[in-house]
Amino acid sequence: MNILDFAKGKNMQGYQLGFLTTVFLVGFMGIVVLPFYIYLFGAGIFWEYLGVFICMIILWNVQAFRLMRYSRTSEGIISLPGFFSVRFDEKTGFIRVLSSSEIIVISLVVAGLLIKEMNLILSRVFGKDVDAYVFIILMITALHIGKFGMEILARTAVIKAVLFFTTILGIGIFMYFDVGIYQLIRNMMQTNITGSVSEYLNIMFHSGRLLTVNDIISLASVGLLASGMPFLLACFFTVTEAESISTGKKVMLVYSLLLFLTCAMVGGISRGYLYEQKLTDSLSVYIYYLYRRLAEGGFCGGMLGNIYLVSMIFAILTGIEGTISVVTTVIFEDILKKGRLVRIKKRQEEWVLLTVSILAGVSIYILSRCIRFISVDMILVFLSTLGCSISPTVFMALVWKRMNRYGCVAGLMTGLLGVPVFKYVQLFDVSGIKVSLCEVLGLNTIVPSMIISVIMIIVVSLLTKKESKKIEDQFVEVRNRLVD
Repeated sequence: MNILDFAKGKNMQGYQLGFLTTVFLVGFMGIVVLPFYIYLFGAGIFWEYLGVFICMIILWNVQAFRLMRYSRTSEGIISLPGFFSVRFDEKTGFIRVLSSSEIIVISLVVAGLLIKEMNLILSRVFGKDVDAYVFIILMITALHIGKFGMEILARTAVIKAVLFFTTILGIGIFMYFDVGIYQLIRNMMQTNITGSVSEYLNIMFHSGRLLTVNDIISLASVGLLASGMPFLLACFFTVTEAESISTGKKVMLVYSLLLFLTCAMVGGISRGYLYEQKLTDSLSVYIYYLYRRLAEGGFCGGMLGNIYLVSMIFAILTGIEGTISVVTTVIFEDILKKGRLVRIKKRQEEWVLLTVSILAGVSIYILSRCIRFISVDMILVFLSTLGCSISPTVFMALVWKRMNRYGCVAGLMTGLLGVPVFKYVQLFDVSGIKVSLCEVLGLNTIVPSMIISVIMIIVVSLLTKKESKKIEDQFVEVRNRLVD
């Protein structure tokens, strides 16, 4: 298998593309997290997923087609660093190295946080250390990604999608009939949960107050991060015709809506179903409560509880698979091969890909051990950092002809630094207390980080030299769909 087969798969169908991108994006957030959010915070979390839907519509209707065309007209782009290099005809390799470094480091950290969370959940459920089992699962995942690449992800996407949906739907129906509508409503009314998320990343603590406009903006803006996920964007390099994207878009819209509604239903019902266990703000404790409560429901409940655990493992591993795939592709294509660090012969590519994939898996496990005491909300911090760097830069590169390589570097760097600066640097004095810009505005870091990233792209591009006519002509050709 060569690098193109690894990164692009073989004959991926449009429906597979739709399911693959959706289970990657909403697998962990949908199956694992969304029911817990609804259970703890109430229906206000709807705004976050509305932002995801809006972002996905823009992504599939604008960016997807143009990324496909760039890949098709430029001899097979297979990674975002490769796209930046082609888009701006960048010969020095600086943009490729900069974007590659961001993608590799942040993606591995996010994957490490996901593995840490899976370890915590399984340890809570089984009441013992599961480190060895988690390591084995991670290595198996790395091995099959290293051996089959995008092809195995495409082939299993439909199976995962069906598993996620049927599991969560089955749990919802079982809880409804196990307790009964009258008792469920009675229990839910007595939980006295009236508020929602009040501050960005304050997701593990109940605020006890109603949503404000700032809360809605912050929640909806989280959805914008979807267009900054490297694996999700790289999926559009795998197709060669517009029909596949159109089919995938329809599959994505229908499936993601059904999954969201089902997960939200389970989260709402679980308030009443877990009433006797009392309210908890811990994700792992919530899952443990739900698993144990299902196990008390006889054979059907116990079976559903076990299937629920399996589904959660697959949901988390879906994010890990995407991470290993994109990290392996970027390391091989943009660091080793195009970076000319080593000479890789065609017959050696398969073994190099497998080795890099395994090393990526080992790195994820080591990181999960090093960041064991970091809370789950840090997943969103790192996702925000990566998303605010990649999302505005890719979007502007696809819609604005005047953007140049210097604007690209400005966008990548500004988005990367914006999240930690706006969140942690306390520059303002409010009633004698030093606070950050986000605390002053009452918004999360995503909004100001993306705004300042777009501004810097525009300013730097206008102040520096235009790209060549060849590059601008290629942009116009891609934009105008002359190659469809």
